[in-house]
Parts: sequence; C-alpha cells; structure tokens
Amino acid sequence: MTRSDNRPIVMDTRYLEPIQGGRSKKRFEARWLQEDTVEEIIKAAWARAKAQGEGPTFSKKVNDIREEVHNWDKEVLKNHVKRMSDLKRELERLRRGR
Repeated sequence: MTRSDNRPIVMDTRYLEPIQGGRSKKRFEARWLQEDTVEEIIKAAWARAKAQGEGPTFSKKVNDIREEVHNWDKEVLKNHVKRMSDLKRELERLRRGR
C-alpha cells in the first residue's frame, strides 16, 4: 500500500475453535448470572485449568472450563426437582433454628 496509512490486520482465530472441530453448541447462558455460585464455579474451573501449566493450549483450557460450567448447569440447575427438595429441607432446618 503506497497511498494509505491504513493496513489490514490479518488474524487467524482458528485456534479458538473447539478441539473436536467445528463450533460447539454449548454457549454461555445469561441465566447463570442469576445464580449466587456461578462466580465461584468459574473461578474454581479457571484455577484448575491454570494449574495444568503451559502444556494444554489456551483453547483446551477454555474448553475444559466450558465443560465444567455446563456440567454444573446440568447437574445442579437443570435438576430442579432435587434442588427444590434440598432447598425445602434447608428452609425447614433454618425455620427450626438448627
């Protein structure tokens, strides 16, 4: 380019694709932000990924975190029958003052 001071930026973002190839169907869910424990879950998952050292790629670490958050969603949030039962027991325990 001889007449412009603008230069195109070429960036390869393929390293952000999941290891399995293609785009993952698992996305961040805004409803997670309503949960008190979401920040703890993400921080713990990040700490575990960080503890793996420099061996795994950043993309692999992010995928591991995404998997952990989705497992938490499936096991805790989407299992609403068990969650309601646990909360009722906790409420009853608090009501009794124990």
